[in-house]
Amino acid sequence: MPLPTKVEAIRSALSLPAGARVALLATIQDANAQLGLSQEGGLVAQADRLLQVLSDRLV
Repeated sequence: MPLPTKVEAIRSALSLPAGARVALLATIQDANAQLGLSQEGGLVAQADRLLQVLSDRLV
């Protein structure tokens, strides 16, 4: 899944602000903060970790 698609899924799951002005980096930073996660690794790794945490919460 492309990074923008991952970030959109994270944004939607956490009800973070949407729109063209909201950068991928800002969304990932906000999601990490909301879930209490560190910002370790690249953006793709962080997005994957965020999606895993969100998925685990649904189980």
